[in-house]
Amino acid sequence: MAEREYVECTSAVIQALVLFKQLYPDHRTKEIIKSIEKGVQFIESKQTPDGSWYAFNIIKTCLMNMVFLLR
Repeated sequence: MAEREYVECTSAVIQALVLFKQLYPDHRTKEIIKSIEKGVQFIESKQTPDGSWYAFNIIKTCLMNMVFLLR
């Protein structure tokens, strides 16, 4: 069963795609950018009004904010 409220896996995939894009800027660029954008949209949609995410503590919230800085 997948926990759709948790965004940790999406965050990890975005971070990996950002790094991959930096290492291989000409490989499937449009698809990678679209995937990053969709992942960020998903994370944003799960953010609560106070700026945190479900079941997240302050450290995880800070790490998640790094996703937004990487793109």
